[in-house]
Amino acid sequence: MESLKEQLRPDNTEALKIFEEVREKLGEDLKMYGSVAKGTNLKGDYDLDVFFETEMGKKEAFEYILEKAKKVFDKVVVRYAEHPYVRIFYKGIWIDIVPLSKKEKSAVDRTPYHYRYVVSHLTEEQKDEVRLLKRFLKALGLYGAEIRVGGFSGYATELLIIHYGTFENTIKHMANWKFYKTIIDIEGNRSRDFQEPLVIVDPVDGNRNVAAAVELDTMAKAILYARKYLESPSEEFFFEKEKDPEPEFGILFSHDVVEEQLFGQLKRMARAWRKYLEDHKIFLKWVSVYGNENYGYIGGIPVDAKVSFKDVRQGPRADMRFGKIKGELFLKDGYINIVRPYDYELESLTKEFFQKYPIAKQYKQEKMGWNLPEFEKERKIDAWRRSLLF
Repeated sequence: MESLKEQLRPDNTEALKIFEEVREKLGEDLKMYGSVAKGTNLKGDYDLDVFFETEMGKKEAFEYILEKAKKVFDKVVVRYAEHPYVRIFYKGIWIDIVPLSKKEKSAVDRTPYHYRYVVSHLTEEQKDEVRLLKRFLKALGLYGAEIRVGGFSGYATELLIIHYGTFENTIKHMANWKFYKTIIDIEGNRSRDFQEPLVIVDPVDGNRNVAAAVELDTMAKAILYARKYLESPSEEFFFEKEKDPEPEFGILFSHDVVEEQLFGQLKRMARAWRKYLEDHKIFLKWVSVYGNENYGYIGGIPVDAKVSFKDVRQGPRADMRFGKIKGELFLKDGYINIVRPYDYELESLTKEFFQKYPIAKQYKQEKMGWNLPEFEKERKIDAWRRSLLF
């Protein structure tokens, strides 16, 4: 593990220099509280979390810093969390500038306290352990509290190492986590019950669950990956690979929705689509949701994923009048029997579902079918991840 720790250890000199340049260009006393400031970021991951503390209200502060940023930086975008914030691209890295209002309180106001807690409780050696855990979760698609991932935030990984001490010990305990029963309360300050599958009580706010974003399936995967790792520890778990995926039926949409809305809507659509197919006896063992600024994608791998799989259905009696029937036909016991490829029904049911599903009307369907080339790389990485689960 020592060589892997060395491999993941960053040199933040340039990132810190860029932060000082940004602060100077904007002419504001910005503060940095993210993973780079805490020294827990991965090598190559130098995106900065910068905060603009002010007496202004949040809306006024956001508009103020947005206008200043537009004057001095070429690439400036607006992103949304609980409140909008400014993102700039400068010298090869993304920098988030988040207003912190002393007038109006919000969840982001805890950030300085999170920073102070982590730097006062993590040793230098444990920062290496945090990076191992981050890299493990990132490779397996479980890192990130945003809706797109539904996984572990950077702060959650830091608290896990503070609680369990090392990466190895974290994985040993993770392998034995129980849904809705695992509660990590480092400071013993929990002030209420939580409803999420995994609970990591915020040491600086006993009313908050740091693992609130961790979805049930994300927790399940973390448990299964931890068990597989303990069976055969290997650096294979720390770096994404690609594997030829099974045949997948997918739908590609174009959209003009912001990312924060896109993945929430796509995930809801995917769950509803899966349930609709199950009601018609078609079962998907894996469902994929991908997206970028132009396209969204939902795909599924049926339990029997062979495109050539055939289904035989009894049709009308031969003595009845009927219209043209699609598919291969044969006669048995006075009935017309219909042989249809598996994907014929899957496609027709999918079209039927998306005609009925309200949110789908916000998106333009670009194409539908097996093994669409868009998001092929993501499908190959997910195929590798799934191969490690069982």
